[in-house]
Amino acid sequence: MAHASPIPGDRHARALFLRRWCVPILARLHADGGCKFVTLTHTLKAQPTAVRDALDHLISIGLVRRNSGYGHPLRPEYLMTRKGEALAPAAANLDERLIALDLRELGLRRWTLPVLGAVGSLQPARFVALSTALGDITPRALSLALRDLGGAHLLTREVVDEHPPRTEYVLRPRGLALARAYEAFNFG
Repeated sequence: MAHASPIPGDRHARALFLRRWCVPILARLHADGGCKFVTLTHTLKAQPTAVRDALDHLISIGLVRRNSGYGHPLRPEYLMTRKGEALAPAAANLDERLIALDLRELGLRRWTLPVLGAVGSLQPARFVALSTALGDITPRALSLALRDLGGAHLLTREVVDEHPPRTEYVLRPRGLALARAYEAFNFG
């Protein structure tokens, strides 16, 4: 069953947000041209298992590869593929914005950026429209993401006084800037 996606044209870009550390890893590989596993874990201040999972995911979707000509097999180096190189500048820009806004913790959660991007493309966005646009998100995950984005002052929740009342979500300026950085992943 196909799911709607806020990133319609590129399955690699959509899959990039399934693991927490994928965007920062691509950003780091972009900056360094390649990186060892240990360097990635130390630079990102991330748990080795989380970095390993993200690297395995990036390899499985064809964005990263092991450098077969590098040193010891237990201390591998990772490089980007051509597809990874195409996404890396957007990943670096997004990661820099998250750090500058002090939102990296929130921004690296699975649904934060896809929800933000969907609100940006639909605004004013309603809950059902967001759920439809995101396809495989659960109502609970969508509710939590919207609450967290509102708490970070990235969007506002407005109740429209009609019968029956309806709720709409609109991006604030900080949220709009972050949504634009997320939209750079759209190569459709």
